[in-house]
Amino acid sequence: MISKFIGQYFVKNKSSKEYVVTVSRNWLEFWSKYSTRTPLKCSIKGCSYESEIGGHVKVKTKNNKDYDYIIPLCKKCNSNTHLYSCYYETKKNSCVIRFNE
Repeated sequence: MISKFIGQYFVKNKSSKEYVVTVSRNWLEFWSKYSTRTPLKCSIKGCSYESEIGGHVKVKTKNNKDYDYIIPLCKKCNSNTHLYSCYYETKKNSCVIRFNE
């Protein structure tokens, strides 16, 4: 199931140990296909770098459901160790794509 959400969110990176991917794919192309947007800039508020990666993130929700989400990230934000332990705010009107494999 794939769902698209638009808004401003608090997200943190998921390490590769936290998600199971059964299909190898280009996650930025996946995001672009289901968001119907062109990924230009990193989704993290305050970052002006170009997006290069479809990053796997957890979105802070009221019910704490743990779904996999994809958002465009730059390589710096995708590898930022702080993003693995803390939630960071996305830009307004960010698009997150939720999927279950």
